[in-house]
Amino acid sequence: MGSSIWLVVLVPVMAVYAIFGGIKGAIFGYPQAEINLPYDEANGTVWEYDGIDDPYIGLDEVKVDGDEQIFVFSARENDDEEKYEGSIMQIVFTDRNGNEKAYYCNFSGSKFGQPAFYPAEECITLDITVTAKKPKKNAKWKTGMDDYDILVCETEKGESCTFTAVITPDKSKRTSLYADFEYVTAWDKTAENVTVWYGKNADGEYAVTNVRHETWFEKFLSDLTGGLL
Repeated sequence: MGSSIWLVVLVPVMAVYAIFGGIKGAIFGYPQAEINLPYDEANGTVWEYDGIDDPYIGLDEVKVDGDEQIFVFSARENDDEEKYEGSIMQIVFTDRNGNEKAYYCNFSGSKFGQPAFYPAEECITLDITVTAKKPKKNAKWKTGMDDYDILVCETEKGESCTFTAVITPDKSKRTSLYADFEYVTAWDKTAENVTVWYGKNADGEYAVTNVRHETWFEKFLSDLTGGLL
């Protein structure tokens, strides 16, 4: 009963927030974040942003302030949700001399949130490969709900797929992280689920520490028995 009352109250409030939040964003803009790069036009230190595979942010403005070139970004909604997996984007800038600077952008999950940028050299990446127990024709791997640590990618149909986990500085102190993946059929039905845990090993390097891989039927039995089987 209590939950029903809260739903009656919250749903209209959320609807109003979404409508007026969108209007406010359209008029005043969404929360922005900046990347500041060194600027020296005489020596070719003038940067360009590649904008490749960055579906959840948009470049709002580029400005120069003294010896800095400032790129201003805000979050965007992805118009093609089925195309991309993962939420972290690699942001690449190239100057006129061919030098590159790379950052990772952690998408907040909403256009109302502020993008967070981390220099690539301060982050750690770990490749995670998942392979179907029972391959199916035209099936493909997708990320699960908690995909905020997975690098944005486009996946293809097949029994195996490699995803890249990005450990940003704010996550590096955690002893364990995890990522969920789903093996989805051509009819958009989940055939298999995989949860991968990863963290620092004895050598201080990141590695996969545990994997739970279940077919649909195995997961059904596990849920039915409360994990006793």
